[in-house]
Amino acid sequence: MEIKYKTFYGEDFNSDQECLDAEMKRKSNTFYVKISSKPDLCETGCMQKCDYFRVFSEKIEKDICVFLILKELGINLVGESVIGYGYQEHCFYRFITEDEFNNPKPIIWGGSAMKYDKYDVIVQKETTIKKL
Repeated sequence: MEIKYKTFYGEDFNSDQECLDAEMKRKSNTFYVKISSKPDLCETGCMQKCDYFRVFSEKIEKDICVFLILKELGINLVGESVIGYGYQEHCFYRFITEDEFNNPKPIIWGGSAMKYDKYDVIVQKETTIKKL
């Protein structure tokens, strides 16, 4: 009977060392990002949606990965121009730690906690987004 080793992201290996090497390679090419979007267009301008992403990419820079995610989700960085103000931000992003991804703090404004989603993203030749 052959013993199989499974990585934290679900890939199977026959040896413990192969599995550890694959996990270390994946972790070294993984970063985390928080994207806030859908601004309140009435008074506050506060973002109404917040998503957390675990992104794996071997060759593409972090900022380009974020822009590819935004494009895939159909989110624009800026929206229409407002007279006397300029272009309105439709989203903003920041890089976060693995701990912040695993244990997001609730953002409360307007009386209730903002809802969020988590995604796994692989950016290579094509962008693959999987909701957790």
